[in-house]
Amino acid sequence: MIVGFGKLPNALFSFAPIVVPIILMALGSVARFPTLPFGAVESFAFLGTPVNALFVGFLFSLALLPKFDEETLSGWVGEGLRAAAIIIMVTGTGGALGRMLSVSGIGSYLAKPFPASTWVSSCPS
Repeated sequence: MIVGFGKLPNALFSFAPIVVPIILMALGSVARFPTLPFGAVESFAFLGTPVNALFVGFLFSLALLPKFDEETLSGWVGEGLRAAAIIIMVTGTGGALGRMLSVSGIGSYLAKPFPASTWVSSCPS
């Protein structure tokens, strides 16, 4: 026991939120092989999708909470979401902007005045 942190979980519980999603995604990739190595079982393919595998990892991480009460959930989870919200919004905005540019065709319109040869010849060697 480390004095500043109290009772810490063992290594199996500590690494499970990271290792279990990796294993599930690997099994999901293998389950999608054309030879169907696991038979016609779709559960590996379902749990192997990244969103579902990460959700299972999140559930494993809840076992690491010292207390499973409203204060811990709203405090810690809320603080984590608040810290990640800007990153999620910027990533989503960039993806939406990229999709709008590709669907509208404005990218090719903007590229017309700049032939590819001018980019290559103007780059320093």
